[in-house]
Amino acid sequence: MSWDDIQAALKAYQEKRKYFVLQNGMLAKTEQPTIEKLAQTLHDLDINFKDFIHGKLQHQKVGFNWLSTVGNYNFGGLLADEMGLGKTLQIIALLLARKEQTSHKLPNLIVAPASVIYNWQAEVKRFAPDLRVALFR
Repeated sequence: MSWDDIQAALKAYQEKRKYFVLQNGMLAKTEQPTIEKLAQTLHDLDINFKDFIHGKLQHQKVGFNWLSTVGNYNFGGLLADEMGLGKTLQIIALLLARKEQTSHKLPNLIVAPASVIYNWQAEVKRFAPDLRVALFR
């Protein structure tokens, strides 16, 4: 889904519509697990739908798009910025997107300081319970 499709999906979800129009003109159901998970995640993080839909979380969108592009070219990438800007959720979103896009179920390696690995495990369990996590110290 493109950013515009995600915005349309969330707007339709918020307005309790059953369908929304994709950029390619096709109709899609609003009641989809991915859309519902995203809506629940926004709720859990206390992020306003309108702020998200209107791109007020631009840095997260840019980070996600950069990581996706780096991954599409089979390069490695490092996402580093100030604390609290959503790196964990950007990576979780990327892992979920990769899982849905590919038939190859290759593992991913996330390197993080020992002080935050249990937080990573909890965030994955909370926002992406379908992903398996193994911790190595």
